[in-house]
Amino acid sequence: MAIIISIANQKGGAGKTTTAQQIAVELSVVGYRIHVIDMDPQASFTQWYRHRRKQGLNSFSVVTIPTGLLIEDLSELKQRSDLDIILIDCPGNIVDITMAAVQASDAVITPVRATGLDLEATKYMILFVASVMKENKNLRFMLFHNAKHASRRLDKEGEISLVKATKSIPGQRAFILKTAITDTAAVAEAGMTGLSVREYAPKSPSSSQYRKLIMEILECLKPADKQISASA
Repeated sequence: MAIIISIANQKGGAGKTTTAQQIAVELSVVGYRIHVIDMDPQASFTQWYRHRRKQGLNSFSVVTIPTGLLIEDLSELKQRSDLDIILIDCPGNIVDITMAAVQASDAVITPVRATGLDLEATKYMILFVASVMKENKNLRFMLFHNAKHASRRLDKEGEISLVKATKSIPGQRAFILKTAITDTAAVAEAGMTGLSVREYAPKSPSSSQYRKLIMEILECLKPADKQISASA
């Protein structure tokens, strides 16, 4: 049975689609069978994927699903024996699409930029996920620092703010991932080529960071008694 992971944050520009792209490739590389659902009206993931296919790179599948059919289709996809993980690239706000996706998910991953507006918007996302967790007892929630600038004081304080904001979520179900993704040119440039950072600039700091991020995500998806470590 496949697990469903939504990439979501109500703040636009947080890096949801870029995160979904990198996660899809990294999970494929380590052997997971991935199916991506592009629910963002801008269809940026789908456009990037079309560039990949033109280059003969299609290690996972991508579809769009009408909002009204999402729950029904997810139920069917989850039962497929040829899939391991279903990734949903959600739109940049908490609308019906995002609500439905999160409610049907086994995990939610939220990239967060350490700006005042982003941190404030993420608090609403946290409250929303916390409310869904009351009904969905298996839902895991992961947040990580995206587009990090080491020299900025706000970036350094961002993790502290996230830890405080997630205190309302039950322990062992919310995780502040230790790996932060640095804001590098390789990330932006890769997005225009249909490649992942691993493929476009394998020696860049961001490439190794995404590999570490995937290992953390997979660890957090394990049952609580099998996790090596957890933070929240």
